[in-house]
Amino acid sequence: MSQQTETVAKFLSSVKSGQLAADLLAEDSGFQALNVNQKGKAAVVERFKGGNYAEANWAAPEDKGGAVQAVGTLPNASKIVLTVHVAGGKINLLQQQMVTDERIAGFHQ
Repeated sequence: MSQQTETVAKFLSSVKSGQLAADLLAEDSGFQALNVNQKGKAAVVERFKGGNYAEANWAAPEDKGGAVQAVGTLPNASKIVLTVHVAGGKINLLQQQMVTDERIAGFHQ
């Protein structure tokens, strides 16, 4: 496991436990989704406190061409796909895609 994937795995584990490891976020970190563009560590911390992120069962993060991809499965079987950019051991950008139909995104079990 690379340092990047370890950082993401630690962050997601902390989200799941309810003890968010904000120290893994860069001060200028950001979050992006379809209609959301949040900037700053405080905004990212607020976004990842509880909710869907804590409810998701996260698969092991994988290196994907300079970024790390993590897939979480929600209780209703929908998926959250996070593409996470890490530099210097800190998360600087999280990009989210929500997938409600696995056939669309090419997920297979």
